[in-house]
Amino acid sequence: MNTNKSIILKTLFCFLMFLWFVPSSLNAQKVGLVLSGGGPRGVSHIGVLKALEENGIPIDYISGSSMGAIIGGLYASGYSPEEIEKIVASDKMQEWIAGGITSKYRYYFKQPDANASWHLFKIAIDSVLRLTIPTDISAHYELDYGFMNLFAGASAASSYDFDSLMIPFRCVASDIAENKQVVLRSGELGKAVRASSTFPFFFNPISIDGKLLFDGGMYNNFPVDVLIDEFLPDVIIGSKAASNYGPPKEFDLISQVQTMLMRDTKYSVDTSLGVLIVPELKTVRVTDFSNTRAFIDSGYIATLRAIPEIKKKVAKRLSPSEMDRKRKAFLQKKPPLIVGDIETKGLTERQDIYVHRLFKGNKKNGEKEAGDFPEGMTMDMIKPLYYKLLGDENVDYVYPNLVFNKETGKYDFILDVKKEKRFRAELGGLVSSKAINEIFFQMQYKSWRKNALCITGNMYLGSFHNSGYMNARMDFPGKLPFYVDMSYTLNGWNYFKTKTYFFEDIKPIYLIQNDAFYKTSFGVPVGRAAKISAEFSTGRKKDKYYQTNQFTRLDTTDVTYFDFNSPAIVFEYNSLNHKQYANNGTYFSLSGRFVYGEEENIPGSTSVDTSTFSAIHR
Repeated sequence: MNTNKSIILKTLFCFLMFLWFVPSSLNAQKVGLVLSGGGPRGVSHIGVLKALEENGIPIDYISGSSMGAIIGGLYASGYSPEEIEKIVASDKMQEWIAGGITSKYRYYFKQPDANASWHLFKIAIDSVLRLTIPTDISAHYELDYGFMNLFAGASAASSYDFDSLMIPFRCVASDIAENKQVVLRSGELGKAVRASSTFPFFFNPISIDGKLLFDGGMYNNFPVDVLIDEFLPDVIIGSKAASNYGPPKEFDLISQVQTMLMRDTKYSVDTSLGVLIVPELKTVRVTDFSNTRAFIDSGYIATLRAIPEIKKKVAKRLSPSEMDRKRKAFLQKKPPLIVGDIETKGLTERQDIYVHRLFKGNKKNGEKEAGDFPEGMTMDMIKPLYYKLLGDENVDYVYPNLVFNKETGKYDFILDVKKEKRFRAELGGLVSSKAINEIFFQMQYKSWRKNALCITGNMYLGSFHNSGYMNARMDFPGKLPFYVDMSYTLNGWNYFKTKTYFFEDIKPIYLIQNDAFYKTSFGVPVGRAAKISAEFSTGRKKDKYYQTNQFTRLDTTDVTYFDFNSPAIVFEYNSLNHKQYANNGTYFSLSGRFVYGEEENIPGSTSVDTSTFSAIHR
């Protein structure tokens, strides 16, 4: 009898332990999601996330590379699949990828005068005369600011620890100096995602902990190993939106770069541990986001097909209401994006003063004065300041950072500034089927302290037109910034050498024009895209000509001189998006100019009238 009781008690104990252990095991089951790179094709991950949420499949960990890092980082930051789709499918995302500065934030006051330089041939020369070539094809100012804006709140809410995001997250980048991948676990989330998605030569690399980091897809485009090493999930769901590149194409630079820099990746998931989702996606260019919605749908459909297999491996479920509570709880931790202070990195003390004055603040001896910046600046107030600094010709690049300051309860806006080189050379010109071909060359020297000095010299060389130009401009920042500009210009036009083979008269009339003048101007901005300047010019125009086609080498030309002085007031508004063949924006100029001068005409040997003539003109 005692034996039977003992057996019954043991059986009951085992049964109770089984009931306790089973739900405990189900709750302990952890699901990891790995998102591949793939450029524009990687937006299919959004459809994957959407289908998983609709079917109650919980995600406990995420790892991603390149575009997978962007989508995964947004999801881990509390953005819903619908919100991520709205961000990625918007025109704003295309603007970020295309690069450049929108006309809304382009400051005409600081723009240099347009010239004939070819942008792709622009070079910079540092202090040891080493030539440097631009490392990016596409400007990334909008992308940098956009990523900062999207991820700053989540970084602060997680105390800059990716394990404390709504979903623990890892992304990978590539350290080409040490030839290895870098797993990013902490720090500014936007900066980490930006580094992971920095395709070589399209965007500048990002420096983290003193290391220049590029696209994670170079060494690991499907970081399933990172997911396992970092989190040890029980189930793995993989989303594959990329593939290894084929042989390089003969006349395709991007294809050649991809083949050289991107290592082959094994896109697979152990079938005993999880499921690999492979949407049907066509091949597109790296910057082509025109198929975004179609790719999202492909990811969604491919995931729905895989749901039965996923549900066999994932026992627990997360209802939409539970997911909403989880997301709202994390979003409530995000401090509002209010800026309490502005700082700069990479500048001297005097250059830092220049920047603060540029922002209409005051800074003396390293200390900001009271009222330097308004308290509680919103992002709408901060963004124009960022672009104002970017528009300064002394600045080559600015990386924006928002770091939460627990003491003030606001963010510090930290601008990591890369200064423009002191010397810069530009090469360009004009190529045509007529006699107006010419070569352009320009050299600049810049000195940047509390104020900014730029000295420019250039020349145009051609058979029809030649010129030399020297200019010195000093910029004074402040509540009302202004500049003082002094220049000397020498021009020459030779119409006698502009013969053409499309007319019968291949010997045009002899006419050579020269002018030389000095100009001093003082200018101030008027809003974002306009400026007004007061100018004073003085110089001489000289024309040499024959009034007949019948002349010899022994003949002398008629000569007309005009010595002049000319004060002027000029108002200019310019929001054009290109210096030539603009397709967006407006240019408007209104000027009042007074010209006072004396004309003198000296007849040549072929002239009928041999008397000298002079007159005053106003």
